[in-house]
Order: sequence, then C-alpha cells, then structure tokens
Amino acid sequence: MRSCTIPAGKSIFFPIVNIANDYPCPDPTFQPAPGQSLEDFLTEGANFFIDHVTELEVEVDGVALQDLFDYRATSRLFTFTGDLSLGDGVWDSCLTGSPQPAVSDGYWIMLTPLSVGNHTIHLRGKEVFPGPFVFDTEVTYDLTVAPRKP
Repeated sequence: MRSCTIPAGKSIFFPIVNIANDYPCPDPTFQPAPGQSLEDFLTEGANFFIDHVTELEVEVDGVALQDLFDYRATSRLFTFTGDLSLGDGVWDSCLTGSPQPAVSDGYWIMLTPLSVGNHTIHLRGKEVFPGPFVFDTEVTYDLTVAPRKP
C-alpha cells in the first residue's frame, strides 16, 4: 500500500512488471557470447524474465484495464547509476554504484491525467519460471490529485 500526491494535469506512467538487466556482474560467466553485442545479451536476459509473465491486472478506481499484454516494451541499451544505499544487493547483485549499461523489458501503463481528488490504482503481476520459482507482485496506490497552484 502506497500513498502519494501529484499535481493535476500530469499523466501517470508506471510498470506493472518489469526488469532492468544490467552489466557487469560479479559472476564471471555473465558475459555476452563471442560475437554477441552487449545490448543483445542484456535484451535476451531481460526478455527471459518477462516472457514468463502469466498474469497482469490493473484497476483504476475499481475499473479493470483491458488487454494488458499489449503493453510490453523493451528498451534499447541505456546507462544508469544505481543507488547502493537503496538495497543490499538481494534484488540486483550487479549494481556497482557507478554508471553501467542496462536493458529494460516489461509491461507498462500510461494513464491520461486523472481528475482532481482521490483515486486508487491497484496493480498485480505474476511470473512463473521453470522449477519452483514464482514472482508475484501486488501494489495499491492511494493517489491524491491536487489542484494546480496558481
């Protein structure tokens, strides 16, 4: 459960389920194959995770959005700097705290601006991998859209 306030007139962009596949990693076998570009290598890895998404749900004020599997996007190679203070490496042991390349893949939603007032956005996604691993995420946002200040 998360609460936040945004100004009126702002579109809202968020992932339902996504991954950023980054490089380098401590694992010495995490390398592109000979002749494979880093972008293709990272894209292949990111695609693997998102290919296993089996369920997607988004509701805005109790109304379910439809055709969510139509909203998949994969980025090109980009550079980012991960903030090491935000985690202990459990979710991403490859973060270096320095600029590093990555590719992202996932299912994303962009909502047109919501009316001033209170809104609820609920989202859920599930990935089922070969073997016993299941990743299930669910978040509800209590969102306040505040009038713009003059």
